[in-house]
This record gives sequence, structure tokens and C-alpha cells, in this order.
Amino acid sequence: KIVLDYGCGPGNGIINLITKCKPKKIIAVDVSEKAINLATNRAYLHKIKVDFIKINENDKLNPIKTNSIDVIKCDGVLHHIDNTEHVLREFYRILKKNGKINCMVYNKESIWYYLHACYELRIRRGVLFNKTDDEAFKMSTDGFRCPISKCYSVEEFKKLCKKNKFKADLVDISVSKFELGKLNLISEAISDEKLDKDKIDFLKKIRIRKNIPFYKNKVAGINAYFELKKN
Repeated sequence: KIVLDYGCGPGNGIINLITKCKPKKIIAVDVSEKAINLATNRAYLHKIKVDFIKINENDKLNPIKTNSIDVIKCDGVLHHIDNTEHVLREFYRILKKNGKINCMVYNKESIWYYLHACYELRIRRGVLFNKTDDEAFKMSTDGFRCPISKCYSVEEFKKLCKKNKFKADLVDISVSKFELGKLNLISEAISDEKLDKDKIDFLKKIRIRKNIPFYKNKVAGINAYFELKKN
């Protein structure tokens, strides 16, 4: 398989690829020259051959040919991109007919969004009281100065993919240890009159099974994993 790691960062995903499978070729792209340098050094230490490309997320992936990629890995990247649809269109162009995309995006139907960002930060602690719910979430994930950090419900992400000619299947959702540490605030949040009704309704529907929170039989965690295929 020819694999593209889109948003490779310092190379964690590249090492995971090599330990779990043996691709015919690995292409890794990122917007950060520093990240590519770190990933290049890591690949050298592990004796892995990788074609690194520095990109601008708003440009086309011109160095990569149409219908040339078997698998695209994109973990924790799409939710940090302003023009997500542009990237999905480029994915569609470069992906082979029977290719697959494995990606992770932030899950809106999560303890992180409804309990931590919307309640704990905005209301209980009041540090982001003058921000919208989405702004509070953005500032809570990857640093207060993170310019873009979106989240999607499962259906919202599926709809976005369908609009761009992909069928998206939810593979898994993971909950962070950080979120598990917030579960004791659920009762308090439900009783707080300052919290919006839709947030209270969400938290009332949370069910705890073996210490894991579920919403409508799905794990209520921040990381949602999807597999995308061309329609």
C-alpha cells in the first residue's frame, strides 16, 4: 500500500505505521517545517524511508498524483483546518477508487464539550464566561491561543463527508482520562440554572457503564474515529 500521513507532526503516526504494517511507500506532509524536521530525524533513527512534503493547507497537493494513494491517515488534523472541504476534495482526488481514509476528529457529543468547556470553564469557574460554547471548546483543547479547533457530532461529520463524495463510518470513540476526572461534576451541572437546557438534557442522558460515560449507546469521549470511502 501507498500511505499518506496528512499532518504528520513529529512523526508519531509514521512509527505506528511501521510497527503495525509494512507499507510499500510512505508520504508524510505537514504545514510546519519544524515538525517535518523532527519527523525526518525520527524516521532516520528508525531507518524508515519516508517522502516528506511541506504543504500549505489551502493549496492543492500538487506533488501527489491523482488516484495514487491507497490509504490516508489523518489523526487530529481536520478539526484544526479552516477550509476542511478543500482538504476533503483533495483527498478525493488523490485517493484510489478503492482507497480508504482513517481519520480522527473531535467529538461534540462528549464530556469534554458539554461538561468541561460549556459548564466547568464557562459557568463553574467563569474564566470563559464571555465566550460562546464553541469558543470555549476551542480554547480548552490545544491551548488558549489555538486559532482553530472544531468539533462535530457523528451525524455532522458524516454529512460533511457525504457533501464531499465520501461515505463515512464511525469506527470508534475514545474518552480521555481528563474527561473521566470530570464525571463527578455531572450532578452539579444538571442542577445549575445558569447552564442551558440543551446542555442539561445532554448530561441527563449520560449513562455510566464500568466507569465509562455513554450517550445514546456511544462513548461520550472527545476522539471520534472514522473510516471514509469514496461514494
